[in-house]
Amino acid sequence: MERLKKISEMELIKIPRFTPDYFQEQILLNLHLEFFFEKSRVLVTPGFEIMTTGEASEEEERELAEILEKRRDKIINLKEYLIYQLAIYSSLLESNSYYISLNNHLVISRFVDVPDHPEDCEVKLYTIARGDLPHNYRDKIYIGRDFVSLTKIHRDHFDLKHIRNSLSDQLEKLRSRFKVYLPDKEREELEPEYVDEFAELLIDFRQEADEILEAFPVDISPRSLDHDRLVDANRRFRELKHILIEMEESARELEAVMFDRNLSRAVRYATKFRKDLTNYSNYFMLKINGRLTDAVNGVHA
Repeated sequence: MERLKKISEMELIKIPRFTPDYFQEQILLNLHLEFFFEKSRVLVTPGFEIMTTGEASEEEERELAEILEKRRDKIINLKEYLIYQLAIYSSLLESNSYYISLNNHLVISRFVDVPDHPEDCEVKLYTIARGDLPHNYRDKIYIGRDFVSLTKIHRDHFDLKHIRNSLSDQLEKLRSRFKVYLPDKEREELEPEYVDEFAELLIDFRQEADEILEAFPVDISPRSLDHDRLVDANRRFRELKHILIEMEESARELEAVMFDRNLSRAVRYATKFRKDLTNYSNYFMLKINGRLTDAVNGVHA
């Protein structure tokens, strides 16, 4: 709940002119915000009701109710701002539209601190059938993660720095989960074949990403770059996308192997990692290479 307190004390973020489509509107209408109590997670429903997923004290619920009452406008603004960011700077909603639509557009957004970036939030998104809340909360489907600044609209270098860091973090978490949930024999076989391959590809990804961060201004667009530089930026991001696709194919193969071997306790972490790779690959293709290619071709929507 500390994250909610911090957000609610910040200035309202002015959203540029933005007209959501039907799909985006429905997600906004059904958007649940998730925060942390001491022993459970708590959801704020679209109607600003408090829905706990486990044990909660009366004091925690009372404090949250006070925040919701006093800061209602800011929380509404936060939800609108989140939809704007997801629509403009990510592919999460479109990449997962099938599952979101199946659950009548109910999306849960969890806000998490980003180390060394106090003005940013990592937003983890899930979807679930309304009838499964709150008792079957563990059955929610992971959609993906995004990184949202609470102080500025635009994303430096298309948020490449956060993506680079997140992939490294998620790979380390995958290793740690495998140590806990995989039998030693399975881990000794699967880690060298798959996880070590991910690590090698991530070295290439980080090197390419670092070169982009050093070589280009934070605004990679026709406003700051000439035609030749836009062509170069587009090529570099396309190469990053190719690395992501290679990793995604290996992650999909790992996921299938683990399913075949009935490694259910560990396979969900491979699935989450694969989904992150899919989402980032789609983001590069749709929102980065797509826009840069339009700029290079002189196409204006």
